[in-house]
Amino acid sequence: MSSLNIPAKSETPSESPSLSISSPKAKKVFQDQHVFINQLRTEANISFLFGSFLLLLWTGYLSGLHNFSFLKLFFNLSYRSNHNPDIFYNGYDDIYFIIQLTLHLIFLRASFAKYVGLPLSQFLKINAIGTQIRFSEQLWGVFLSTYAFSFGSVLIYLYPQFLRFNTAWATYPLLEQPTLVKIYYLHQISFWLCSALYLFVEKRRSDFFAMILHHSGTLFLMIGSYFTNFQAMGIIIHFIMDFSDICLPFTKILHYLKLEDICNISFVFTAITWILTRQFGLIRVIYSAAFEAHHYRPYEFNPKNGVYATKTLQYSFVGILVMLEILCLYWLSSIIRLITDVIYGRTIRDVRSDEDE
Repeated sequence: MSSLNIPAKSETPSESPSLSISSPKAKKVFQDQHVFINQLRTEANISFLFGSFLLLLWTGYLSGLHNFSFLKLFFNLSYRSNHNPDIFYNGYDDIYFIIQLTLHLIFLRASFAKYVGLPLSQFLKINAIGTQIRFSEQLWGVFLSTYAFSFGSVLIYLYPQFLRFNTAWATYPLLEQPTLVKIYYLHQISFWLCSALYLFVEKRRSDFFAMILHHSGTLFLMIGSYFTNFQAMGIIIHFIMDFSDICLPFTKILHYLKLEDICNISFVFTAITWILTRQFGLIRVIYSAAFEAHHYRPYEFNPKNGVYATKTLQYSFVGILVMLEILCLYWLSSIIRLITDVIYGRTIRDVRSDEDE
């Protein structure tokens, strides 16, 4: 395992002429720096350990030995149709594929920080360790969200027969999934698992518990909708949400690069997209799930045929969506405060960071 590339220039209390090492602010800076350095070490360990484990998995799978035949479940999509090779069903063996994707995403995220995000931040003259790490996190977010939004856009274009508000309910249950639909959905489940686990790797932000609630609710919806065959509406929701997930981390990157004028413009655009997607878009989804769904698909419980269209499940899904909307309103309040800062010419801060960040 190679040594960590921690920059020589970093914001330490002793280097700041305005801070005494004994002052409360200096102590806080020192403590935060220590936490960030520990995060670097943790990510280096994750990269090494998960990389080693994945190497063993791939070696066993590619060896083709009979004793390792179960490893095919980790690397091959399960439940292919016997009549159409482009159609898949779902089942509990898909959990193996989800585990494999999650392991790869965690490994790639940790490796991205070490080999891409941090070196690039240093090349761009970002000296503070904490800002370098935040830059790397947001850059990863931009890449993943762009990929997810692009993938979702392709699906929306290719499959209007079940990826519209009305057809999503009318064609339920979505038992026969095209290959791209299954890959997309399993990837999204894996992405949220990776993101939830990574909350305990990153330095905790001020909204840590809100994020725990958000990721838990999202995973409940994703996993629950997949195994009850409501994937169509899950894809629509992600398509609506993913675009603003590109804009917000991109705006933060501009802030870390001290491109404040461009950052302010980007932030206003981000605020508009947030309101259109997280407020109007999500409320439209909630309304459709609560008041339109049963008009297109009557209530029925028939597990043998993959039908779970019950009031209990409807209330559960709608309840989680309402919880997510409340969290989005909580974050919107922070955005509104920052818009006020922009209007009055004050420097904006990271929406989700503590004051000192």
